[in-house]
Amino acid sequence: MGAGSAETKLFWQALALPGLQKNQRFQRELAEGARTAIVKRPDGEVLGKVPVIRWDVNTHDRTIARIARGLYYHEFRTVLSHDTPISTHYMQELDAEMREVFSAGQIRQVGTAFEYSVLRVDDDPKATMWLFNFYSGRHVAVAATGQMALDDDGED
Repeated sequence: MGAGSAETKLFWQALALPGLQKNQRFQRELAEGARTAIVKRPDGEVLGKVPVIRWDVNTHDRTIARIARGLYYHEFRTVLSHDTPISTHYMQELDAEMREVFSAGQIRQVGTAFEYSVLRVDDDPKATMWLFNFYSGRHVAVAATGQMALDDDGED
């Protein structure tokens, strides 16, 4: 799934664009943070200018938490209460330790751009750990809910 692939175009046309068009606050925030960057090759040749958007950590964390809440309902057919804590973490890549932790869970594929796995504590149904893998590992996030989030060194 590359920038010009059919899957990317379908994603933007069918999912992302309609959502963005409805969310005026998000549009305003994107526009306020947009900049132009000059793209160069390693040898210094200028390839052109591209728009870049600043994506702050709070927006990222809220988005990952919302995905976790939605998938919690999808997986367990019960709403994760709004007072249930969720911690989120961005990862450059999935390290060996996390790969081993999530090897116990089933990987669920959603289209070509997203897959996830969830682990749930048997005696505490709100305690879950989620692995989100976007764009074949270009963006990996982990979310923990309930007691798993509280036991996470206090980082939210």
